[in-house]
Amino acid sequence: MDNPISRVTRPKEDARRYYNRLSRWYDLIAGGSEEKYRQTGMALLNVQPGERVLEIGFGTGNCLVAFAQATGPSGFVGGIELSGGMAAIARQRLIDSGLDQQAGLALADGAQPPFGPDCFDAIFMSFTLELFDTPDIPRVLERCRQMLHSRGRLVVVSLVKAKDPGMAERVYE
Repeated sequence: MDNPISRVTRPKEDARRYYNRLSRWYDLIAGGSEEKYRQTGMALLNVQPGERVLEIGFGTGNCLVAFAQATGPSGFVGGIELSGGMAAIARQRLIDSGLDQQAGLALADGAQPPFGPDCFDAIFMSFTLELFDTPDIPRVLERCRQMLHSRGRLVVVSLVKAKDPGMAERVYE
């Protein structure tokens, strides 16, 4: 392989601390560069009224608000986030949008989600899957399969390893 994927060697507690510190500025730093890709992923997921949707690694909650609007009052949006700082911003964003009653947020590891089988119509991950160590990725995807209904949908928005990575990719990695 010419361009191997780097292992994620950072312990999850270090990642939690990092994103807690970054949470207040995350939308300013990364929000703009990620927005068009998140929008494309959300369009592909095509959330419908009444559906149950899960976002793994919901960050500051931009997509959660859009999903809650799309599912309407008969639907439900769940979210899993490792960082309490990110979750606090997302929770406030849902409250400010008047959508907090149709969303349930959990501080949890996306590799061990606190949901049972067959409970979601759709699952979304945006710039999250690549944050798991490579041996964990198949387990995360298997848990997604288990949590989805038989005709459920999964959309993953992720970085692609470029042959000649730019500055942003090198910093991210």
